[in-house]
Amino acid sequence: MISGDTAKNSTTQPAWGPPPRAKWLGVPVPVWFCLVAAAAVPTIDGPLAHARLFMSLPESFTAALGRLEPFGHGVGVATIIAAVWALDRDRRRMLPRLLAAAGAGMLANVGKLLVARQRPYYWADQGTGLATQFVEWLPFGGNGSVMQSFPSGHTATAVGLALGLAAMYPAGRVFFLTMGGLVAVQRVVFDAHYVSDVLAASALAWVVVRGLFCTPSVAQFFDRIERRATTSVVATESASTDFAGNNPAREAVAPPARRAA
Repeated sequence: MISGDTAKNSTTQPAWGPPPRAKWLGVPVPVWFCLVAAAAVPTIDGPLAHARLFMSLPESFTAALGRLEPFGHGVGVATIIAAVWALDRDRRRMLPRLLAAAGAGMLANVGKLLVARQRPYYWADQGTGLATQFVEWLPFGGNGSVMQSFPSGHTATAVGLALGLAAMYPAGRVFFLTMGGLVAVQRVVFDAHYVSDVLAASALAWVVVRGLFCTPSVAQFFDRIERRATTSVVATESASTDFAGNNPAREAVAPPARRAA
């Protein structure tokens, strides 16, 4: 005969619920980004490249921006994923989805193979007109890094990572999105990309993350992966529970009881 406590524990839902559905991802932000990017090509891209913001802005400001670049780099992504794994057991199951969100940068790198655009620092040194920014279609990387300005891989990675983290940790949404935006600013200030490059990359990242969390077929695929991970963790914890009903793994991380006043 099963005791009341045992029956209760057997029907209790695990602490891991379904992945959050961030409704704000459905806002048509990519459309706005693409429209502004198209307007930026003939208007502000060239003047900002000639402005040499990196040299005209205060050194302390540009130095601080430079420190933020790893948020859009593979090393920074790996560090954050490792931190989530180590610190948040309940959300470990969502790491494949977070990694896929940051993978928007890989798609941006594919875009660089389809269109050759001179980077701002290179284009400004040539002293040529606006029409020479876009050099070739379908270069497939044959022109080197100086011709791989569009879109920004760092920005796509940073914004994808920021959106994924914001969906996982809604309370930190403003912080994460600000970090992604600052990486985009850093790429423009350091003359690595035009404004239109980072806006297009941001739109790409938003579409990718929206698909991961809101497109039924894609979201359900990751749901199944995360459900298996959840079941595996619950089974492991159940196996580690002793006959007295104690779970050493959970007790080790349980906060100390408050002392009576």
